[in-house]
Amino acid sequence: MKRRTDPECTAPLKKQKRIGELARHLSSTSDDEPLSSVNHAAKASATSLSGSDSETEGKQPCSDDFKDAFKADSLVEGTSSRYSMYNSVSQRLMAKMGFREGEGLGKYSQGRKDIVETSNQKGRRGLGLTLQGFDQELNVDWRDEPEPNACEQVSWFPECTTEIPDSREMSDWMVVGKRKMVIEDETEFCGEELLHSMLKCKKPLLKESDIDLLYFADVCAGPGGFSEYVLWRKKWHAKGFGMTLKGPNDFKLEDFYSASSELFEPYYGEGGVDGDGDITRPENINAFRNFVLDNTDRKGVHFVMADGGFSVEGQENLQEILSKQLLLCQFLMALSVVRTGGHFVCKTFDLFTPFSVGLIYLLYCCFER
Repeated sequence: MKRRTDPECTAPLKKQKRIGELARHLSSTSDDEPLSSVNHAAKASATSLSGSDSETEGKQPCSDDFKDAFKADSLVEGTSSRYSMYNSVSQRLMAKMGFREGEGLGKYSQGRKDIVETSNQKGRRGLGLTLQGFDQELNVDWRDEPEPNACEQVSWFPECTTEIPDSREMSDWMVVGKRKMVIEDETEFCGEELLHSMLKCKKPLLKESDIDLLYFADVCAGPGGFSEYVLWRKKWHAKGFGMTLKGPNDFKLEDFYSASSELFEPYYGEGGVDGDGDITRPENINAFRNFVLDNTDRKGVHFVMADGGFSVEGQENLQEILSKQLLLCQFLMALSVVRTGGHFVCKTFDLFTPFSVGLIYLLYCCFER
């Protein structure tokens, strides 16, 4: 069953409506309107309300909301022009919550009194970060100066005032002889000192343009930290070749951040880029040697770097013996691709056995001090 509407508060609601209309009428009354008409309207309203007071006696709780609304209206009217920018609805909402100018919200007026300021955050480096130099006052000294204007003064050749020679005279100027390959004596139209100083400045530029690339090989050195360092130091004046085992320790060319990997070319022995990169296989050594010599005009590289190694966990004392074959293959690879006058840098471990000492002796015989 649908519940009936409680009719007890209908009369007070009508009373509230009439009081609200009276308040709006009083607030909208101009200063020029006679006071007697206002008093008459007030008396008429009071008379009409007195009859309804007797009917609604004992039903006071229903008029509490109206008191709050009337109180809010009085608060809005007392608000200064500081908050006049806000509409009446927002002002009434704040007044209902107990807002007073100069005081904060809350039971003890402990709320903030000022309006929340806009954010002064600069950039996206985190809330509260202040950078020195950005918060200083902007003090620009504007000067009304004329804009700089570079007007080049051109010294033109004077017009030709002499008579143009005929073809017979100009044919006598022509001299036929051997090609001249010296320019240091051409001082008829230029000073000798200026000509010689200009030619002297041109020589370093020619030498810089004729510099050969630095060729190097990086063997058993994945992921390629040494190669990245060399390419970074030479600044596009180096070319590298590399061979290492494929797998988790392969060259990480995509991680070359300090230099471009376009000047480094991995080669994995037999099969090229599809090879396995195992330096202990003779086929891979021969294939890598031929690849390097074909790309360096059969001269070889300027230096070779070797950094081979593997895990010997639990057998650390036998690392030299277990690395014999790897060390031998690295030495052989270096002697196969390095050019005369080149260099070889290799990482070794203990050198106590006659085999290791013999390898060092062979390098001693092949390289100069």
